[in-house]
Amino acid sequence: MQRPDPHNERAPTADGVLLGMRRYPRPGAPPVLLLHGLAQNLAGLDLPVAGHSFARHLHDGGYDVWLGNFRGHGRPPHKSGLGPRPARVDDYGVLDAAAFVQRVSRATGRRPFVIGHSMGGIAMYIHLQGCRFDAEHRVVADAELAVARNAALAGLVMMGTPPKLRWETRFGLRALLRRQYFEYNELLQHVVGRSAVLHLLDRLPLHALPTRGVAEWVDEAARLPGPGGALPEFANRLVGHLVSEALAHTLWNPRNMNTALVEAETRHTLDDAALPVLRQFVDWIRHETAREHVVDDARPPHVYADHLHHVTVPTLWVAGEFDRVAPPATIRSHGVARLGSTDKAMLVARDFGHNDLRMGLRAPEALFPVVTRWLDERRGRAASWMEPWRAAGPSAPGLGEDRAVAHEETTA
Repeated sequence: MQRPDPHNERAPTADGVLLGMRRYPRPGAPPVLLLHGLAQNLAGLDLPVAGHSFARHLHDGGYDVWLGNFRGHGRPPHKSGLGPRPARVDDYGVLDAAAFVQRVSRATGRRPFVIGHSMGGIAMYIHLQGCRFDAEHRVVADAELAVARNAALAGLVMMGTPPKLRWETRFGLRALLRRQYFEYNELLQHVVGRSAVLHLLDRLPLHALPTRGVAEWVDEAARLPGPGGALPEFANRLVGHLVSEALAHTLWNPRNMNTALVEAETRHTLDDAALPVLRQFVDWIRHETAREHVVDDARPPHVYADHLHHVTVPTLWVAGEFDRVAPPATIRSHGVARLGSTDKAMLVARDFGHNDLRMGLRAPEALFPVVTRWLDERRGRAASWMEPWRAAGPSAPGLGEDRAVAHEETTA
């Protein structure tokens, strides 16, 4: 069957923002909603590289596929509105996620599955905690709303989604000797997570960081011999290589990427990031948590990381083996183990990093089919193949003894 042309859709939020959406329709089929990560747009899950669009893979697998752009994100004709104030992650979870789910449900008459990559998953666990804004525009959790929102979904997949921005391993000689390079993140822990960065974000005369322009500049700078010959050419090339490698290892596993995928990422998926969103992520790094945007000290912020037990929908949490933003150890202990769902599983994707979970070289063969199979089980098309999550038990096939903490499934 030939894939239909995508439809342009809109989802109105409770505060009057029109959110852009793309749909690959399959009337009567189970709907699935895909949500993007930080400083990106829906193209990240529908990459225009043959075989590497997760959205098209799902449509070919028999699903009615919807993709959404959070407020302030996207490009025409799917660009979303900005809203009455600069966006925060709270807005994505409290307002935008609800609008997306409601739009899909009303159009299809069915409970959708939702797949969120990185921040898209964060928005969903905020949504499923029953979070709303009170009269002072502070986040509060509503238990009855949480029950209703969980009941409105068929299942949730979170890919590379950090339950909190925390790393179990610290940078140092011991970590290097133990070959634990992918279990900490010196860039985020020791550079981005500084109070000076918060002060800088508070003083920048911008509403958003031009992420795409910065990425293109870094990529171009890495190719140049250096700034004005201040250093020998080999030294400039070495510095450029080290900066480029540090960024690459944070964004993905370079062994799971090629030039075409990197260029498509830079050209199609990057969007400007609202400064309050960036400030919120820096705050999470500094405090090793995930919490409401901190406005003042008069009232403690709502801590999303402490309320994952309200997420009771069937959940698959996917972790990249070499993900330096959401390491498997953090997802295991602070994420999956704290979910309230009785149907939950964790999948460790071998040789994957962070962004390559949704489009890397091996994703079409090693990851997309596994996630699709999990969805298929919950639409009644296949027998169960993942064992229930256990707090302790034998390791899954292919996992070493150091990972024998709970049941996990791993790709080949």
